[in-house]
Amino acid sequence: MTEEQLTELRRLAEAATPGPWWIEGYASMFGVFTNNTDEQPETICDLPDDSDYSQNNAAFIVAARAAVPALLAEVERLAAAWHVEHDAYIRADEQARMAKREVE
Repeated sequence: MTEEQLTELRRLAEAATPGPWWIEGYASMFGVFTNNTDEQPETICDLPDDSDYSQNNAAFIVAARAAVPALLAEVERLAAAWHVEHDAYIRADEQARMAKREVE
């Protein structure tokens, strides 16, 4: 993913209603809800129960609320670790080249 895509995902995650989110079925709809206050639960979205996909889509939306920030953090952690290793490799390669020149 590009840095721009990661930035946009981070922006979307930070702008979304805080979790936790959950699913409830009612009438012919599935709803995704959150209760980040002491008030009535807030409906995040309603999905019509007109296919086998509705409950699966709701479950994915609920899981994504926690997963996207965690995945972004893991991408950042891995990128930072890669940069550290890459920089160490570059330094070691340069030292090896300098040592080779001194021997020659």
